[in-house]
Amino acid sequence: MEDPNDIPQAIYIKEGIIKKVGTLEEIQKLETPKTKKVDLKGKTCYKRD
Repeated sequence: MEDPNDIPQAIYIKEGIIKKVGTLEEIQKLETPKTKKVDLKGKTCYKRD
């Protein structure tokens, strides 16, 4: 994602840590056979403390 006004489409989380935020295409490149995918069906994801 280049433009700061872009809205991320996907996030990559490993061992409970957000590793990358970006487009669906960018994040799909990181998939492995063990990757668990969650479809939020248009909903928004927020990080809570």
